[in-house]
Amino acid sequence: MKHKLRKAVTNCNTLEEVLNEVVRVFKDIKETSERIGFVSGIVTSDGPIHIQRNLLRLENFTQTLSQKTNFPLFSARCVFTDELYRVLDEGGAKNDDYLAFWDKLLRSGYVTDVFMTPRWEKSMGATKENKLANSLALKIHYVEEMVLVEQG
Repeated sequence: MKHKLRKAVTNCNTLEEVLNEVVRVFKDIKETSERIGFVSGIVTSDGPIHIQRNLLRLENFTQTLSQKTNFPLFSARCVFTDELYRVLDEGGAKNDDYLAFWDKLLRSGYVTDVFMTPRWEKSMGATKENKLANSLALKIHYVEEMVLVEQG
């Protein structure tokens, strides 16, 4: 799914364009899969110097979990490259805009499952995503750190 999402958002310049492209990809995926999962976790809460480490950790969880499920999964790293973040940030996107993006995406009706990775409670965004997933009656999976160890 990562390759489809990244290809779809390559020429996007706003979060609204990104949202529209991601939803379009999800619509196509729903033709062959009843479920789509979102992997949520800590990204910025450890401070700016740890964002890349946290994104890589989220990407690793997504890859490992994808091998354990029979439906497609995605995370922020599947959608947003460093270059896309740069373009959006230069266009004025702020943290609240990204939070609104994830809110709209979860409300789109395409995401059926949410995977909460370890330490999600430390993240304002992941905490909001968890509350929203509960209110939307999405299936929530709480992932343990062992998932990555089991892969090796």
